Amino acid sequence: QLTDLEIAFLAGGNPIPDPDAAFTLLSGQRAAWNFDGDFTGSALQFLGQPVNGASLSDDAKAGTGSAVFNQSQGQYVDVTSPVLNDGALAYTSSGWFKVTGGTGRRFLWETADSNWAISTEITPAGNLKAFIRQSDSSSHSIDTLIQPPLDEWHHVAVTFDGVRSTFAVYYDGELVNQPIDVPLVAGLGTAPTTGFHIGSFRGGSDRFFQGHIDEVGIWDRVLRQFEIGFLAQGNSVPTPDSDPIQQPPTIAIDSISVSNGTIRIQWTGGNPPYQILFKASLSSPWQALGDPTSESFFETPLTGDSGFFLISNP
Repeated sequence: QLTDLEIAFLAGGNPIPDPDAAFTLLSGQRAAWNFDGDFTGSALQFLGQPVNGASLSDDAKAGTGSAVFNQSQGQYVDVTSPVLNDGALAYTSSGWFKVTGGTGRRFLWETADSNWAISTEITPAGNLKAFIRQSDSSSHSIDTLIQPPLDEWHHVAVTFDGVRSTFAVYYDGELVNQPIDVPLVAGLGTAPTTGFHIGSFRGGSDRFFQGHIDEVGIWDRVLRQFEIGFLAQGNSVPTPDSDPIQQPPTIAIDSISVSNGTIRIQWTGGNPPYQILFKASLSSPWQALGDPTSESFFETPLTGDSGFFLISNP
């Protein structure tokens, strides 16, 4: 619950500050690999299996280790569980990579075994490129035309929102303004998958990466730009085990809009159910608006000239 001082700060016209990404990045997290000493994922089903001698290195962008791959030996990491639900309507994939050479198509990661719901590669021309395949088997891609220099760490994040029909690539925390080659099909989620490969494409039989990969994460939501920026600054992907306090993710307001006399508030983070509270002035007591809800938005008619809303976990 906000204090009166915090409410007064917001009422003074100050913008809502970004929450702590170290906590919000736990919300919607499906899987993560830090490669700090082993190939363990953020959950038991996401244990990575090194193939053909894929190994670990202390040359890391964050933490103490990274995965290192030799293209000529066909090395990659195999994860046998799907990292997304079939038909997922949103996701973000993120990670650090360092290209040290290689030729042809070199995949950072791709879902297995027959669909590229999540896919990021270095093309034969050396460009960073991302793909998605939707549930109607349509395929879409963004060629960033960026050629990451050899022997340098760089960060990439790819976001997909099937409801809003958006697909985007961030390079070192900045949005890449490149068009999608084919328009996305509105309202369609991702094609079905059975696993995930790091350092190779879906088949795991070719298109091997040459270099280092670190701090790979998958979320079933679109990360906000401050969260992508947090990762691109070199911070490790937080996982539940890395949070000693075990705090629930912070509730963060995404948008507030007013239309036709109705206010709509949308948020992410926290753990449902949520309780919406209201008070008409700083000195008024908080009052619950309706019963707790599992939705991450709330709409209500505007009934006065001013007021304060609070989203909390009951």
